[in-house]
Amino acid sequence: LSLHDALPIFAFYLPVLAAGIIISQSWKWIFNLHGPVNWLIGLVDIAPVSWFAQPQTAIPALSVIVAFSGIGWYVLILLAAILTIDQNIFDAARIDGASWFQIKMRIILPSIRPAIGLCVLLTIISCSQVFETILVLAPYEYTATMAYAVFTEAFVMSRHGSAAAMAIFLAVIVATLGAIKNRLSRE
Repeated sequence: LSLHDALPIFAFYLPVLAAGIIISQSWKWIFNLHGPVNWLIGLVDIAPVSWFAQPQTAIPALSVIVAFSGIGWYVLILLAAILTIDQNIFDAARIDGASWFQIKMRIILPSIRPAIGLCVLLTIISCSQVFETILVLAPYEYTATMAYAVFTEAFVMSRHGSAAAMAIFLAVIVATLGAIKNRLSRE
């Protein structure tokens, strides 16, 4: 992997290095009523949208933001999995006349399947822990995650006991998902 090849990977990883609040503030500007997204949709004569004011637009916008913010980890995991595949397998496939698509589907995809499973598990776990993005952009009930609900219960409503119970429930769910993933990967 050369420096020239590593630069696009670093561009994907860069959002992971920034704090969640900084990323959220950047996206707040991007999705602002007078921000770039509304400017772009205004070019095709669509009225500006208040993206975080209603669930129909807030949830898809937050999904894009969370996906973009965490994609760097998954790029690194999948790249590491791809780089561990023996180069001789690719050479043999090319000599046997395998097309680019066949190499991807029959060599690369099966070889990185455990890494894909890990990425899916990490995504499920991290989605339940989204907090600062919700707090900064859309602190409403219709966008609440478990982590945000625990925060609200503990520090806004001052119900520390029920917040602790919710946090333990969240931990049990995450541990169960991890155990299921480990069991499936062994089979």
